[in-house]
Amino acid sequence: MVYFEGGYHKTNIYLMKELKFKHEIQGPAIIMDQLSTILVEPDCTAVISRTGNIKIRVGAGDLNRVGTELDPIQLSIFSHRFMSIAEQMGRYVGVYSIYHK
Repeated sequence: MVYFEGGYHKTNIYLMKELKFKHEIQGPAIIMDQLSTILVEPDCTAVISRTGNIKIRVGAGDLNRVGTELDPIQLSIFSHRFMSIAEQMGRYVGVYSIYHK
């Protein structure tokens, strides 16, 4: 049982080495490899490609439409994120110019 938004779901576990080309796995599921673990969420499907890669198709589900109205909390969060990115870029340019004169 694995908890996803809305509650616990029975979740199958698959070993990557046992999956073959065109194998489809309906979520929720867990795919385990030697170095990684992939979580396939409910309403999603994992498909194994010819080269052994995993492509996850996201299902329809409920969409949250983004409107044009401004949410003050989101506006503040994104404002601070962008300001932090700009400050970090400024620091990088300053350090870069010191060492590459």
